[in-house]
Amino acid sequence: MTTDLSARHPSVQQVAGWLTPNPNLSPGLPSEVAAVFADTRDALLAKLGDGPELVVALRHLLDAKDAAVRQALADGGQAR
Repeated sequence: MTTDLSARHPSVQQVAGWLTPNPNLSPGLPSEVAAVFADTRDALLAKLGDGPELVVALRHLLDAKDAAVRQALADGGQAR
């Protein structure tokens, strides 16, 4: 599911946009991991209104996604 961000606050748009999976990411596990975080972003945006705490939540989600994708790359892109 792709969320339309055009009606959201600019700060929400910016951070939420960074949670879109990178099309240059290795196929397989890294892409699958990134997609999980995009799905979570979409669920949060569907349920919550714009505000500073949503931006904080999205920033923490972005940090978690980055770490998880790095681990997936370190694992060689293979699931355990």
